[in-house]
Order: sequence, then structure tokens, then C-alpha cells
Amino acid sequence: MLQELSKHFEIVVFTSGIKTYMNKIMDILDPEGKIISHGFSREYTFPNMRRNCHQKDLTCLLSNRLLKDVIIIDNKEQGVTNFENLIPIQDYEGEESVNTLKYLKNYLLSFKGCADVRPLILADFQYKAMP
Repeated sequence: MLQELSKHFEIVVFTSGIKTYMNKIMDILDPEGKIISHGFSREYTFPNMRRNCHQKDLTCLLSNRLLKDVIIIDNKEQGVTNFENLIPIQDYEGEESVNTLKYLKNYLLSFKGCADVRPLILADFQYKAMP
């Protein structure tokens, strides 16, 4: 799935976990290092005591990217500040998640050539600003 998506999109890992956890994820998902272009770990997040989590702020990715082109897929909605870029997903549970991943792949491919992903994501997931 990632190999096919990498033909159309840049794949980046962004976790609120520590760097060794991120490296392990990247090794599992991309053992040859050809699919995932970058990894961001906890050092790129900030603690939010109100939500009791480390939050991911996508602006750390912006050296050569625009938020209109960025999609984040995350299983912890409260850990993302840029909710207009967020596609929520449930925790991966092995074989039970295969259909979800197939749907996700097709959904992501529908964004090819999209001028701005945010209005589509907001319409599909009807987010409201989180406190």
C-alpha cells in the first residue's frame, strides 16, 4: 500500500513517540528506506496539559511544503493541532484492519491533483475546533 501511495505522495512518519520508537516504525514500514522520506518524533511536538498529550503541529513540516497539500492520518485526534488536515483512523489491529487500510488507500488516492485537501477533509469529517 505505501509503495503505491509513494508514487503519488510524499510519505512522512510523524509520531509523538520518542525517536527510537519512530525509527522502529520506519524500519518496519520501509525496511529498505525507499518509501518514507522523513520521520518526526516527540522532539517536534509540544506538551498540551489540557488534552494530556503531546501535540503534533504540522507547521514543523513546512520548510518546503504547504498545509493545503498535507494530510495527517492519526489514531489520536486530540494529538493534532491542524485538525483540518486530519484523517482519523482507528488503532491498527492486524488482519481486522485490512479492509480499513484498503479503503484508506483509495480515499487518499482521491486527493491526487487536489488544489487544497483541507476543505474536503473538513467536509468529510465535519470537525469542530477542539479546545
